[in-house]
Amino acid sequence: MERVEAGDLCAACGGYCCCHAPGKFSPDDLASPGALDAQAVGAALDSGRAVVYASFTNVEGSKAAPIFTLAARGVDRPPLSLCHEPARCAHLEGDRCAYELEERPFECAAMVPSKDYPRCGLPDDMVAEALWVGHQGLLRDVIEQRSGRPWREELIGQIESRRHVDAYAYGAFELVRFAGLAEDPAEADAIVAAWAASLD
Repeated sequence: MERVEAGDLCAACGGYCCCHAPGKFSPDDLASPGALDAQAVGAALDSGRAVVYASFTNVEGSKAAPIFTLAARGVDRPPLSLCHEPARCAHLEGDRCAYELEERPFECAAMVPSKDYPRCGLPDDMVAEALWVGHQGLLRDVIEQRSGRPWREELIGQIESRRHVDAYAYGAFELVRFAGLAEDPAEADAIVAAWAASLD
């Protein structure tokens, strides 16, 4: 993956993406390829660098949702931020990232800058969630160790506690309520589309 540095463009817009949605890491950001384990995940969470985040999206192999990933920590977000709306990245310092380019999360480093700031984006073939599909067992174990309850209970508990104050949690609530984590791809696509529409 080519890492992109566009300090002047990012500074000019004030870090629009950083202010609205902290980027997701890839597993290789946190450990050498194939070596990601609970210790590496725990170190990223304990350092305040990352949070466990649930993405409700339809990535091949995921059965629609949820896909747990690690993302850069948002301001005031706890280590298990399974169902929080994206927030300003805690690592944004002024108009610059606190991390050097080689230390930044996968999504942040791959972001293609644009002079039309809200149109910055990732290349079409770069979806961080897809990189985490094979690590769901590991992240579910981390959630259970840190929350003290089964991952599904923790996820649904966070959805229930936030769905009246958080559009993201509301969408997740609708997804879980109607889908029960749908196994049929066509049903999953329809549910995810309805979830996305609920955020408009």
